[in-house]
Amino acid sequence: MEVHGFSACSDGIIITGPTSVMRFRQGNQEADGARWSIGLEHGKHVFEIVWPDTSRGTYATIGVGSLHTPLHRKPKTSLIGMTESSLGLDIVRKRIIYNGEPKKTYPTIFHVPEKFLMYVDCDSGKLSFGADECFWGIAFENIDRQMYPLHIMAGLTEPDANIQIFYKGSAIDSPYNMAGPSTICAPGEYSLSMEIPELPTYEQASATKENIQPLKLNCAPLRSEKNEKNNGDGHLNEFWLCITHEVKINPVHAYNVKIIPVHAYNVEIIPVHAYNVEIIPVLAYNVEIITVHAYNVEIIPVHAYNVEIISIHAYNVKIIPVHAYNVEIIPVHAYNVEIIPVHAYNVEIISVHAYNVKIIPVHAYNVEIISVHAYNVEIIPVHAYNVEIIPVHAYNVEIIPVHAYNVEIIPVHAYNVEISIHAYNVKIIPVHVYNVEIISVHAYNVEIMPVHAYNVKIILAQAYNVEIIPVHAYYVEIIPVQAYKL
Repeated sequence: MEVHGFSACSDGIIITGPTSVMRFRQGNQEADGARWSIGLEHGKHVFEIVWPDTSRGTYATIGVGSLHTPLHRKPKTSLIGMTESSLGLDIVRKRIIYNGEPKKTYPTIFHVPEKFLMYVDCDSGKLSFGADECFWGIAFENIDRQMYPLHIMAGLTEPDANIQIFYKGSAIDSPYNMAGPSTICAPGEYSLSMEIPELPTYEQASATKENIQPLKLNCAPLRSEKNEKNNGDGHLNEFWLCITHEVKINPVHAYNVKIIPVHAYNVEIIPVHAYNVEIIPVLAYNVEIITVHAYNVEIIPVHAYNVEIISIHAYNVKIIPVHAYNVEIIPVHAYNVEIIPVHAYNVEIISVHAYNVKIIPVHAYNVEIISVHAYNVEIIPVHAYNVEIIPVHAYNVEIIPVHAYNVEIIPVHAYNVEISIHAYNVKIIPVHVYNVEIISVHAYNVEIMPVHAYNVKIILAQAYNVEIIPVHAYYVEIIPVQAYKL
């Protein structure tokens, strides 16, 4: 097979070379795609993908699709795999996507490297991935023949993202084994940086304790006892320390629950009607925490990867991701929520019907905050990069970016919005908002566009390159103080 390259792309991507593309569309609310020139119908083929970490953003997909697969989608999503005519791997969220649905978590390594391999077996209908060091296993089998010929495709969402794809050859002329390298990656393979203490097995622990829920081996309940004195209804005081690959813990009607998964893989924690819950995943991978009707919840992921936290009807929730990667936090009908991502990467926070929400991203990268029907929302990004804030039907919103870079704020149907800025590259678009006060202090490259806004007050102090475009705005007051290029 001849060496070919990219031949088609969306209007947000430019083909910079036969094997390289760059996304030039600014903003990260859309997904843009690129397609390889030659479709594959027979044989086994190997491709090398070079995808830098800084070019991934919140969605980055690679895979195969037909000529009918869309190359653009809004809002942003895992583009490749969103239709029945494509199949993709999201290397950020580490999921195989087909027909708009995640099929499985893949691969099971800690982090997809910047350079990896894709194996396309057209004869058996299999798609696999790996690297020079190890094979990640089969990602998808029985590819629909109606999708043929298979075109290599990539979906990008990060501004200025650039990737490269190289054809390494077929099964006949390629130096790569089509079954992948001989070494198979172990699940969650990554180096351990701390000594793991020896814990009792479940059988050993259950021999002396009562009322212990069945857990995986090596996930040892250090303490689980009834607390009749405090609760009177047989609730449990529970303490678990887990050092294992698979952890599944479901405290129901529990009191004083403390869970510390250490070096854990595939962690699922679902406290239901729990009180005083403290969850601290340390060096954990694929963590899913769902608190339902929980009270006094504190969640602190430390060096965790792929963390999904969903608080439903929770009260007094405090979430502090530290050095976490790919964090998705969704408080729903939550009260008194405090979220403080510290040195976190790819953070998505969606507050729905939440009350008293305080969000403080510190040294965070790629932060997306969406408050829907939220009340008393305070957002303070500190030294954050690529921050997007979208309050929708929110009331009493205070946004204070401090030393933040690339900040986009879009209040929609919001009431009493106050925005203070000490940031760089700031875009503010209030839409159908009431009582908006914008204070730009030491801000650089500020664009303010009130649309259908009422009672807008803008105070510019030592601001540089400010553009204000009121559209159908009512009662707009602008007070420049040492502003430059207004």
